[in-house]
Amino acid sequence: MASKWNSICKILCVLGIGTFIACSSSKSPVAPTMYQLTVSASTGGTISTPSGTVVSLSAGASTAIKAHANTGYAFSRWVVSGDNATVGYLNSASTTVKLAAGNDTVSAKFIAVPALPAQINIGDFQKEQGASFSYYKGTWTALPDFSALAPDSSGPCDSIDVASAAHMANNFGFVFNGYLSIPNDGEYTFYLKSSDGSALLINDSIIIRNDGIHASPVEDSAKVSLSQGDYLIAVRYFDANSTPFLNVSYAFTDFGIDKQTISNQSLQRPYSGPVAKIIVTNPKGGETFHIGDTVHVRWTYKNPRAQVFADISVDGGKSYELISPTAFPASVSSYDWKIPVGADSLISQQASIMIEEYPPFNVNGVSKTFSIAQ
Repeated sequence: MASKWNSICKILCVLGIGTFIACSSSKSPVAPTMYQLTVSASTGGTISTPSGTVVSLSAGASTAIKAHANTGYAFSRWVVSGDNATVGYLNSASTTVKLAAGNDTVSAKFIAVPALPAQINIGDFQKEQGASFSYYKGTWTALPDFSALAPDSSGPCDSIDVASAAHMANNFGFVFNGYLSIPNDGEYTFYLKSSDGSALLINDSIIIRNDGIHASPVEDSAKVSLSQGDYLIAVRYFDANSTPFLNVSYAFTDFGIDKQTISNQSLQRPYSGPVAKIIVTNPKGGETFHIGDTVHVRWTYKNPRAQVFADISVDGGKSYELISPTAFPASVSSYDWKIPVGADSLISQQASIMIEEYPPFNVNGVSKTFSIAQ
C-alpha cells in the first residue's frame, strides 16, 4: 500500500499538484520529552557521579549516582524530594536512580563519625595473626542487625574475606573482626568493595556503608584521622543472589603505604586456644554494704584474651552500669570500689557486680547477689 501511495505522490508532484501534499508515508521521529534530575549532597560529602548536578533524562530512564563522604563523615542514605525519582538502594552510596515523567531531586545525606575511642591496648592478651568470623544463614536485601541473630558458626579465619570461611553459594552473611595496627598518626583512606552489601566499622563506629544489592562488586571509600596504635576493625557483609565478593583495603600515602588489601599479616586476633573464663570470687553474696563503703571486688581470669571492665547491677542483673574508671589488664584481678556518697539510686537488695571482657568478646563473670543500703 505504501508503494502505491508513493507512486501517486510522484505523479502529483510532476503535475504540480503535490506542492502542499506530503509525498512520503514516513514520519519524522518525535523527540522524547526530557526531564531534569538534580543530584545534591548535604554537609559532610560530595557527589562524584554524575559529574554535574543536573542530568536530563527521558521518562523511565535510569542513571548511576554515587556519593562520597568527607573526612570525619560517613554516608547515611539518599533522600528523594518528590514522587518522580526512584532510587535503587537508599542505603548504598553507589546505586542507580530512575526518573518518571517529571523533575525531581535526590540528595545524599551524611552523618558525622563519632570521635573514635583511644586505640585499644592489645598487649594484655595473647595474640595471633588473622581475624575471627561469625557466619549467618539468611535472605536479605540490606544488612540485617547481626547482633540480634545467632550465628550458625564462628571461629578464627585468615583474613576478612568470604573465601576465608565455609559458606553457602548465596543467601548468607558474615561479621568479621580483627585488630589493625596503625603505624603512625595521620589521615588513612579505607576502601570497601563488595557484592552484595557491606559496612566497615572502626572501634564500633561505621566508617563506610556500602549496603544494598550489587549485581557486580561496588567500591566505596572514606578517610579517617587516626593516631598510632591498635584499632578494632569490623566488617559486616551479606550476599543475596550475586557472586560473593568482599575486599577491604587501606592506604596511608604520607607514610608510603599505597592502597593494599588488609591481609592476615596486618591483622591480629586473641589467641583462639583454650576458652577464656571469668569467675567473680568477691562479693561472696549475702553481704550488706552501705553508701560510702568500699567493696573489695575480686575475680579470676582464666586464659585471658583482653582487658576487662567492672559493672554494677541493682535490678537483679537486668542492666549494668560501668563502675571502673578504666579497663584492667589481664594481670589485674581486684578492684576496690567505693560506693559513691549520695548515690541513693544504688540502694538495692538485688545488687551484683560483673567483670566483662572488652567487646567484641562476650565472656563475663557475675558475683552472687548482695545488698546496698543507706
